[in-house]
Amino acid sequence: MPMTPALRGPRAMGMYFSGAKLEDKVEFRKQVIACKPEDIVALADVVEPVLNDNHICTMGNEQKIKDAGNVLITLCL
Repeated sequence: MPMTPALRGPRAMGMYFSGAKLEDKVEFRKQVIACKPEDIVALADVVEPVLNDNHICTMGNEQKIKDAGNVLITLCL
């Protein structure tokens, strides 16, 4: 699906600031396309303990995170 101009700008800015290159994007896409169901299943031993710990990572503006402190149990700023 082609990206709209509104989506291309933020994507380009993110790639610029992260230092990602077009080659990185192409390689990642190839890896995703080549992924097989058994590759996903093989991740179960890694993903399941993370899901069972009920941890949620929130990143954002420091003030917004503080404002949501009543929802978040532990704040690590």
